[in-house]
Amino acid sequence: MHRRLCVALIGFGLAAGIVSSASAMHFENSDYDLWIIPNSGSSIDLNDGSSHLQDIKGYPVGSPFTDASTTIEVGLWGLISVTGEAPYVPPTVEVVDTGKIRDTKIFVEGENIKLTWGFDAGGPVPVKIYCRMGPASEYAAEAATFAPVITVPDPIPATTTEYVFPNFAHNGINQYYRVVPATLIGPDVLSPLDNSITVGKVEVNCPKGLYVFACLPFQEDNFSLKNLIGDQLGDSAEYDWWNGDAYEIGTYTTAASWSKDKSLRIGEGFLLRAVQADKKVALVGRFGSVDPPATRELIGHKYNLIGYPYPQITSLFSMGITPSDSDEIDRWIVYVDAANKQYYNIGTYNGVSGNWTVAPGVVDIDKMALAEPRFYRPMSGSIWTITFP
Repeated sequence: MHRRLCVALIGFGLAAGIVSSASAMHFENSDYDLWIIPNSGSSIDLNDGSSHLQDIKGYPVGSPFTDASTTIEVGLWGLISVTGEAPYVPPTVEVVDTGKIRDTKIFVEGENIKLTWGFDAGGPVPVKIYCRMGPASEYAAEAATFAPVITVPDPIPATTTEYVFPNFAHNGINQYYRVVPATLIGPDVLSPLDNSITVGKVEVNCPKGLYVFACLPFQEDNFSLKNLIGDQLGDSAEYDWWNGDAYEIGTYTTAASWSKDKSLRIGEGFLLRAVQADKKVALVGRFGSVDPPATRELIGHKYNLIGYPYPQITSLFSMGITPSDSDEIDRWIVYVDAANKQYYNIGTYNGVSGNWTVAPGVVDIDKMALAEPRFYRPMSGSIWTITFP
């Protein structure tokens, strides 16, 4: 994927034997082209250490020059503007919200889980809450696997728009909730006529002192890492995010606040580290259908920390990424024993066999478990359109 830096100048002069000095300016083999657009209606394209004249529509005039003994001379009489193709910024993804029940949300409040909801223009109605749950459970769009929560009033009165589940936040059980009218409109509890949004909680175990890679397995976009984690890791805890080249770090203080926050994109991974004791972190969010389609840029020759923003176990291919020859994928392993081992499994894609080359004993390296991201290093950049069920 190329980006262009365009510089418009009024008037310029060129020495005989035009060449590019781009390589000395680190443009060679980079993601960037430098275009000098003169007012005469032609341009000079500097790309990968060579240059050639073009007309304003981009058609070549003459052959490339690579003679390193000459340089471009530009007489800058006045700078009109500096413009360019901006880095790829996908639109914010929104979970489609339709049906009788609207604006369903889920929160972690201490050891409790709280659900809130509203209604369409038709006004309030009594509701029921259905749930699918189980240790290590992933979501399945099967109405028969959802059952009414027996501790909840049946039905919840129309005047009530929230419900708190005591001690449900860190009970070791993944949960997926549907708030629906007590009298269903659609054929079952998963019908978008009743509610198009499901909310859920997936727990991540954080052994004391160890770094755990995590990602939000829900379709939230541009969410606050500080708000997601809150106080769940305890004093002196740490979370980290990857900026494309290095980690940035936020720490939790005794003043019950994080030193730094980060807004994360849908499908973006992060690290968690509890310091004082073993902890469980409840990751919560919404899912259903999204609009616009969820897309992310995968930068070529760089490590991208990505996970599946949906509560199902899947593969790299099934989540919408087709690997190419020599692409790399890294899985972080936390093995709690006397040595508290932490290390990577590394796989390299073989474009001929269609398999990942890994060390003996390593299996399913491209299998994306719940809330578990991977470092993915593609050989070429692309736009990843995230595939959902």
